[in-house]
Amino acid sequence: MSTRLVLVERNGALARVVLNRPDRRNALDDALIDALDDALRQVAAASWCRAVLVTGAGTAFRAGGDIAANSGADVPGAIVRQRRFLQVAARLHEMPKPTVAAVNGAAVGAGFSLALLCDEVILLGSAKLGMGFLTIGLPPDLLATLTVQRRAGWTVATDLFHSGRMVPADEAVRLHLAHEVVEDDVVGAATRRAEVLAAFPPFAFAATKSRLRQSFPATAAIAELEALAVGVAGRDP
Repeated sequence: MSTRLVLVERNGALARVVLNRPDRRNALDDALIDALDDALRQVAAASWCRAVLVTGAGTAFRAGGDIAANSGADVPGAIVRQRRFLQVAARLHEMPKPTVAAVNGAAVGAGFSLALLCDEVILLGSAKLGMGFLTIGLPPDLLATLTVQRRAGWTVATDLFHSGRMVPADEAVRLHLAHEVVEDDVVGAATRRAEVLAAFPPFAFAATKSRLRQSFPATAAIAELEALAVGVAGRDP
C-alpha cells in the first residue's frame, strides 16, 4: 500500500497540510508537488476550513528539491516542470485563507522558499534555514527572490542568496523572515496562531491579504522569469 505524500488533517476550522516524505526529508519531486497541489485545492474549496497550517513529517520541514529526481531534463522540459512547481507555489501564496508554516526542522532551499509563501512562519528553536541555491548552480525558486525581499529587504536577500549560509531560528526572527521561535511543540504553537487568524471574518481577512499582496509587483512575470532561469541554469557551465 502506497504512502500518501501529503496528508490533510482536519482540526475544527483548521486544515493541517503535512508533507509526508520523511525518508527523503520531504524533498520536492513531481509526485510530492502534485499531491501538494491536490491538498491545497481541497482546503481552498472546503467550507469548513478557515485557516491552513503547513508542516513536514519527521525531523525536517523540507530539505529542498530532490536533486536526483530533478536531474536529466532538457531545458524545455525543465522550464515546463518549473512552471508546474510555480503554479502550486502561487496557489499557496495567493490563498485568501490564513496560512501558517510550522517549521519543525531544516528548511533549506525550496523548503525555505515554501515556508515563506505562508502568511506567518513559526520556527522550532533548533530549525536551520538556508538559501544555498547558488552553491549548487541554481537561481532561487518558488518566488524566494520576491518573498525574502518583501520580508527582510535587499541587503538581507543578497546576503542569504550570495553566501548560502544557514540561518539559526532566532536570527531568522530578528531578520523578519519568521514571526516566532518556540523551543518545543512548534505545531501546537502554529496551531494556536492559525486558530487566532481563523477567528477573523473571512472576507475582511482575504481583503487585507489581497491589499498587502498588491503593494508589491505582480508575481506572474516574476514567476515566468524564474521558470526560464531555473530551466536554463542546469546547462550553465
